[in-house]
Amino acid sequence: MISIYLCDDHDEQLHLFQKILEHYIDKTKLEAKIVSVRNNPEDTIADSKTEKEDKVLFFVDIQLDGYEMDGFELVNRLKSINENFFYVFLTSRSDLAYRVFEEEMDIIDYVVKDTEEYLSPALSEKTWLRLNRIFKVIQEKQNKQKQKIIYLDRSGNNRVLESEIVCIETDTAHRKIMVYAKDRVIISGMPLKELEAQLSEEFLTVNKGCIIAVHQMETLDKKNRMVSMKNGKQYEISFRKIKEVTEVYWKMKEGE
Repeated sequence: MISIYLCDDHDEQLHLFQKILEHYIDKTKLEAKIVSVRNNPEDTIADSKTEKEDKVLFFVDIQLDGYEMDGFELVNRLKSINENFFYVFLTSRSDLAYRVFEEEMDIIDYVVKDTEEYLSPALSEKTWLRLNRIFKVIQEKQNKQKQKIIYLDRSGNNRVLESEIVCIETDTAHRKIMVYAKDRVIISGMPLKELEAQLSEEFLTVNKGCIIAVHQMETLDKKNRMVSMKNGKQYEISFRKIKEVTEVYWKMKEGE
């Protein structure tokens, strides 16, 4: 299921685009639902924090006149909540397209909303093809994200999807590397350094014997240098890592 969020300061265009999407979802039988339709970007941020779906798409107006943040800032705020969200920019000004590239915004598409096909709730062929492309890109991107495999031994037989890993720790008593996935615990036959080399920037080394998934952090106790994970595990953070972990933690929690 794809959760769809709309944010536009202009009521008429907001609800018109909502109707276009509803028509498309109905006609295509797409597994998607519109869960948030907002003028205020702060409301969009608040709504997104309870999102549970893996596939989440935001249609965001660039200008957002009358609010303290524009669409670019809104997307950056949302990325701090979840880096796997997807975005399409909406605007009535085609001349703003350059900023998308100038600021290196990782978005799926850019829609100029005051063109003829977006001024009516009717689903034109051009709009149909545009939306087909947007949802196809989402599926392709998510498949790529989900398919990243982390090998836990050199034979290649013991493996896990990166997206399933919560944390990895060294069991010094038994000289083993324990990989805590969301639904199981796996013993790895590979050194921690070699596992670390396979992982993306979504992971942090918090001490010489432990690596954690950034978005699996639950709480941070900076004073005592402890991080608690969503699976209940707790880890001490080394002195040299506490600054980095704190910065990443608060970036993730920004806006909450």
